[in-house]
Amino acid sequence: MAPSDPFFPLPETADPVGVQAREVPGTATANSTGNYRHVGYEKLMTLATSKEFPTTVFETFERSLRLRPERALFGWRASNKETGELAGQFSWMDHREVDRRRKLIGSGLLALAKQGVIKTGGKNTGWVVANWMTNRPEWQLIHLAATSYALVLTSLYDTLGPGVVEYCVNHAEVKAVFSAPSHIPDLIKLADKCPELKLIVSVDNWDTIDTKFGGKMVGGLPKSRALKAWGATKGMTILDLAEVEALGSQNMTDFIPPSPDSLHSIMYTSGTTGNPKGALITHRNMTSACCAQLVGNASTEAGDVALSYLPLSHIYEQFVEVMLIMSGVGIGYACGDMTRLIEDIQILKPHSMVAVPRVLNRFYQVVKSATLDGPGLKGKLSRAAFESAFAGLDAPEPTLPGPFNIYDKLVFRKVRLAFGGRLKFLSSGSAPLAPEVLRFFTVAMGRNCSVVEGYGQTEGMGTAVRCIPGDLTAFGYVGPPLPGCEIKLLDVEDMGYLHTDKPYPRGEILIRGENIFPGYYKDEKNTKETIDDEGWLHSGDIGLFDAKGRLKIIDRKKNLLKLSQGEYVALEKVENTYALSPLVAQIYVHGDSFKDHLVGIVVPEPIAFTAFLNKIGKAPASDSPAELAKAMQKPDVIDAAFKELSTYHIGKLNGFEQIKRLHLAAEPFHESLLTPTFKIKRNIAREYYKETIDKLYNESASRPAKL
Repeated sequence: MAPSDPFFPLPETADPVGVQAREVPGTATANSTGNYRHVGYEKLMTLATSKEFPTTVFETFERSLRLRPERALFGWRASNKETGELAGQFSWMDHREVDRRRKLIGSGLLALAKQGVIKTGGKNTGWVVANWMTNRPEWQLIHLAATSYALVLTSLYDTLGPGVVEYCVNHAEVKAVFSAPSHIPDLIKLADKCPELKLIVSVDNWDTIDTKFGGKMVGGLPKSRALKAWGATKGMTILDLAEVEALGSQNMTDFIPPSPDSLHSIMYTSGTTGNPKGALITHRNMTSACCAQLVGNASTEAGDVALSYLPLSHIYEQFVEVMLIMSGVGIGYACGDMTRLIEDIQILKPHSMVAVPRVLNRFYQVVKSATLDGPGLKGKLSRAAFESAFAGLDAPEPTLPGPFNIYDKLVFRKVRLAFGGRLKFLSSGSAPLAPEVLRFFTVAMGRNCSVVEGYGQTEGMGTAVRCIPGDLTAFGYVGPPLPGCEIKLLDVEDMGYLHTDKPYPRGEILIRGENIFPGYYKDEKNTKETIDDEGWLHSGDIGLFDAKGRLKIIDRKKNLLKLSQGEYVALEKVENTYALSPLVAQIYVHGDSFKDHLVGIVVPEPIAFTAFLNKIGKAPASDSPAELAKAMQKPDVIDAAFKELSTYHIGKLNGFEQIKRLHLAAEPFHESLLTPTFKIKRNIAREYYKETIDKLYNESASRPAKL
């Protein structure tokens, strides 16, 4: 996604068929490999301090504004104030409008601080504001306002409950929260528990809120006035965004540019256990990560747009959007309803899109069912098309079908249309993506779309490695280190992973570069456990480097489960394997160190489950939720589903990694069980499904699973 205007006067990226990374001579130690660096940038380790690159997010937008003032930047689907119906097209604001509004919001915040409404202790900079909303243009307006006035942003996941919000607000000492209206009552209720928080700003204006509630009165007052009055009783000021901007227009203040080492944000991890940790992110961290990601990507053109739907509270989407701003790509915000994601895609027709495996797996299941698994001539033609394309990938000199290939017109074009038909860049991150899914989309999207996978962590700005576009042998790998990053593999002796292993070195992945965070906020213990004295981030993931210098994730050191017989299991790997089945909408795999096997809880995909019941001769009376739930309780149906799922682990999982007992759950996982990137919160899920888990293990003791 590199911009079409001159931006990166650097060497070309690595040859996709040659060596992509190599060890720096003399850097190996007795228990680790040497430091691997990208072959094109072995001496370039200071991206964010190079003259060619912006060093703060403020500079990033300033540059884009200077180059492209009239280019559309943020888009949304407006809704009818009376009916709530979403428009069938996107509305847009250009760079100049974004510039105008960030000044108003920032100036308004400083005016409120000067008036004493926000309790900052007299500080003009460095205090924390928070966003609590789904992805929308206002999220970025507030973000850009904060970065233009040297304020610090933290973002609360939209699905967080009041308890975790209370923790984050107090931990970060948040002074003001910009909130979706639906969260304002919860924030007011926290007033006595969050003494630093004195200002709440609704990102929907009062006229919109009052219209939306159909003129309903609360205690004799319109909804907006009722919220203001309630807040006042708690010592809180409740405003809408228009009021903040109006105050800003009366008290315009010059920008207060941050320095590269100024704190940009406190990023709360969406961890699967305990309270989230607050990762400190500097402007240097953010800009170096974005510059590294942009090098070597396909260029963009005026009018290119990207879809925003992954949560902006997560580092993945956040650095991607800063990168898009750098590139001048318009960002169209999905409506926030995941059931309408395909509708958003069809309207926007994005040129760029990032995804997590859960989303791509769902697309894969739907498209695969309509193509490879389709009936009659349609299915036969699709299978022939993919077999031909896969043969091209597996050839000594891999190739993709050309645009004039007959299969492209009849089969692959339809897959591209599912993504809007204009996609030039599709990236997967956040969790491992099955190689067969990546192969499927690579051949279906064709030569004009780069389909790549990357790897990183919140503590490293989600940036470490990424596959090189055009590398058609990278399936299962996540690519070489990005420019400005270096990686080495550290021995993990108790798991048998050594840097001296043959044919490839193996060990824990350690990452270093300007993208690596300085530490966790108010948490010296975890900081020291995560970053060593030489600045290496210890990822907890196990990897290997192949002969080309490409990294492959092969195991997990952290959160590994040790079964009673002494075998280690990475539960996410097991879940990702079974999740490839069209039957699986959601899955939770559970293990116990006092047991010798795993059990699984699966929420079936309704349409696929109905078809499965018909196939095994157990057709329900109807496809109603009640009838499907009834079928899920039948032992013979569970055994048949178990056998069906078992076909997906052949050659991929060892015996001890396979689930031996299965429960089919009619209800989707409650949102409290999932992180915003759809990872399971294991400690909570374990308690939630305790009775079911105990029952599955008791069944294992009484009778073996049917294979």
